[in-house]
Amino acid sequence: MKPVTLRSNPALDDATWEFTFPPSSLSAPSRRPGVILGKMISLHVDAITLRVEQFPSNRVLNSDDPTKFVLLSIDKRFRFPEQPMKVAVDYVLHSHHFQTERTILLSTRSKSDKELDDRIYNLGEFRKIMNVAKRAKRIGLLFSSAQIDYNLDPRWIADIPDIPLAMRYLGYKGVLMLHPELDEKKQHLAQFRKSMKKFNTTADRTFSVVGHSKPYSFGRLNNDIIVLLSSLGISDAAFLLKQQEYFDWVSNASKDPVKALDFLACLEQYALAEKALLDGVDSEGVKREIRRLQNAEVAGARQELTKKFKSRMIIHKSRRLYGVCDPFQVLKEGEVHIRITVSRKGPATPIHGDVIIVRNPCLHPGDILKLRAVHHPKLSHLVDCLVFASVARPGHKAAPSMSSGGDLDGDEFFVCWDSDLVPKTIAESYDYPGNREFTKKEVTREDLAAHFASYNASGVAKVSALHAKWSRSSPLGALCVQCQELNALHSQSVDGANIKIPDRLATPPEPTENSGPKYILDQLEEATDQFATRFAESASRRVEIAALDQEEGELLLGQLLQSKQNSISEFELFNLAYRLSVKHKIDIRPYLAQLDFSALTTAQKHVMSSTLALSAIDCPEIWNSLVRSDILTPRDLYQRNLAQPFTLHRLYSSRLSGLTTFFEYLQMATQDYTRKVLIIQTDKRFAVGIFMRGQIPWDEDPEVNENVVVCSFMPNTASTPATLRPCTTGYRLHCSDYRLQLYNKQIADTFIFVNRASSALGTEVSTSIALQKISRTVQNQLGRVNRTPVIAIELHVVSNRDRVAHQLFDLWFEHVPTEEHVRRFQRVPVPYRFNDLEDVDWDSEEAGGLKEVFYRNIPGIPLWSNKQKHDAQSMAACLSRRMKPEIDIIMNFAIKYHAEHELFLVFDREISNSRCLFHSSRLDREISSVDVRSPESLSTG
Repeated sequence: MKPVTLRSNPALDDATWEFTFPPSSLSAPSRRPGVILGKMISLHVDAITLRVEQFPSNRVLNSDDPTKFVLLSIDKRFRFPEQPMKVAVDYVLHSHHFQTERTILLSTRSKSDKELDDRIYNLGEFRKIMNVAKRAKRIGLLFSSAQIDYNLDPRWIADIPDIPLAMRYLGYKGVLMLHPELDEKKQHLAQFRKSMKKFNTTADRTFSVVGHSKPYSFGRLNNDIIVLLSSLGISDAAFLLKQQEYFDWVSNASKDPVKALDFLACLEQYALAEKALLDGVDSEGVKREIRRLQNAEVAGARQELTKKFKSRMIIHKSRRLYGVCDPFQVLKEGEVHIRITVSRKGPATPIHGDVIIVRNPCLHPGDILKLRAVHHPKLSHLVDCLVFASVARPGHKAAPSMSSGGDLDGDEFFVCWDSDLVPKTIAESYDYPGNREFTKKEVTREDLAAHFASYNASGVAKVSALHAKWSRSSPLGALCVQCQELNALHSQSVDGANIKIPDRLATPPEPTENSGPKYILDQLEEATDQFATRFAESASRRVEIAALDQEEGELLLGQLLQSKQNSISEFELFNLAYRLSVKHKIDIRPYLAQLDFSALTTAQKHVMSSTLALSAIDCPEIWNSLVRSDILTPRDLYQRNLAQPFTLHRLYSSRLSGLTTFFEYLQMATQDYTRKVLIIQTDKRFAVGIFMRGQIPWDEDPEVNENVVVCSFMPNTASTPATLRPCTTGYRLHCSDYRLQLYNKQIADTFIFVNRASSALGTEVSTSIALQKISRTVQNQLGRVNRTPVIAIELHVVSNRDRVAHQLFDLWFEHVPTEEHVRRFQRVPVPYRFNDLEDVDWDSEEAGGLKEVFYRNIPGIPLWSNKQKHDAQSMAACLSRRMKPEIDIIMNFAIKYHAEHELFLVFDREISNSRCLFHSSRLDREISSVDVRSPESLSTG
């Protein structure tokens, strides 16, 4: 709606403002349920305007008539010509609320100050707070703008002792987190700690949500964090590289639909992202909106009023997360639990190692905390928040307070696990003291007004500016003494305390040309200006992309499903791909292999199957994650009857998450699921699967009896080893942070042992397996598996709510392995030997007339005696009466019955005959060539 101008060009000498206007001149926007509309006065440089605007939702407006209030908004650029900014600020008000929100709520209903005071004090017991600043802050909680409001009956809440969802309720302020035990006990809907209670009230039961954790809340590197990390040793090249990656990410959004999808989704422009994919990045509306968002990212590198450089590059390996406290005290000092929503994966714990954590504003290098990210099953329900340890050694401070004096009262923290930005050097944190509270016997309205009017945040800006100059001029950067002193002053001025800057800190030296390498912020600013220039020029030269045909649509579909998105779930990606396939008339089913079905819920799989008319039998890979295993082959699944369409989800794969994290995921599988399969591969020839059923306590040795079944997989063997090996009564299974051990009653009788390997083995996980317990066949083919490096591991689980899948899974435990197959007719095994002359039936037609060739038939000597064997002379005499066809039959018979001696004699005799014939024929040719009429020739011959 068009605002009504009340006063043009407000003057410095204006003492009061009085305006009269007809209500009909204000046109209100269409009303929406739950939205409060009211009058808003805006103070600009050139005019004072009035319009109807949406009011914030807070407890003051919710408990009164919004029409009796006016919202005053002051433009950031408001100032008088040729006057300093202080004059413009004092012209209106100077308050903390004004500095941050730029809005003030004015009441037109109260006829006196006392009536207004009574209305406020009826909303809470503020009169018991005898510190002026503290009372002002507590009253300010009533004006907190809420995103969501609920009516929560006090009967369903409870107070608990002290130990994320930022909220306001009654007199409470703080952060709430999910707590599964409340669902089990069903006594309370919420529990509040004593420290969260800021004042007592019963007037308003509204539960107000002023902020909540969200997925894909990527962090940005600002000037403060860059300066601190640079002081701790992060190279200038690392920052320039990250900024260039950010620039490429921004500029590519207008060139490629897949990259545009990622860019827009990261900025929470999901509807526009879908439109860019389906209509193309050159559709007029899409192109205009993408350009607007790109320009906003480029322009964001400069402050709106001062035009000073401010870095704001997005780091995709980072998040902005609410800090919460470990309610179970399972984290150790120096540990944090970070479970976030990962693109195309859902809730996961991709961070297992060192992370940096910092809270803004930050001026001290010690504000950069380097903590260890770990996973703990009891905290797995806390997603997209930062869980700090609630225990510390005596004399040690809690981690949140060491970063800019933070707390867990609704603070957000920048968390980064990008290895290029995690420093090797860490500074000792500053000891942030709490502000002293001065109490009075009586706090009057005048005291509150004086505090409101005298609140001055200019000290914060002045200290920050001096800190930037000292860090620029000192070789130590933010580690210099001057910067640390200014940090102490900054921590006081943030809370509105009056500070005095010593003269020695007020005049930092100006850097000279020979003072060393160019300052990191100057380098980043220079690269930013160059990118902004190139980006502006590229807009005019950009070539329009033609509409896609079906072949190009297929290429785009493949690129989409193979892309690494940063802020889209796997199911959202499928929906986009499906709409794209429908538009270009493409059969999407051949492309489904690009999806990770383990990232889909059961309901999402049903939606996909029904949408594409896919049956579980035709496409078992949708339901059974073993079909997409990186270890098992289709032959393994067929032989073990594991390729059935029952619901298995892959929880862990060492190919994706590394072997280091195996035991953390093992704990998750054993504690959170009652049906699970562990597959361990030692080499390409052998893998072993462990089917587990029921609850398995962690770091204990419970009896599992028949609830564990071991299966071997040997894809390259020609035989089929024993299918399954069920454990028997007395078997125990130990699972802990460092080992998995399956043994029969005594540890000495161990079946399978898996542990974190020593560095000497050159691997992270090793295993030993008693192969004879599987089968002798497996043992004979593999030999030994003793402290053998593991090359791959997978964990597959069944949802606890899927009863049908449980029944199918349990069929493997009812299986009795077959160890021997009995033939219908038994064969008597005999040693193998070549057939010889002893096997010949000399009366048969085959041997007719051949016996005398192989035996001399000497009377009185047994047939098998060596004396009966022919020698060369006797064999020649025997063969002299044989024709050539008979000789061929004799030689074939000798070969068949392996009569090598006789075969040699026959062959030697034939060679001799051939040689004689050769010489005879040669002599005949020579005689025939002699002329009988030449005696000389005859004698010569």
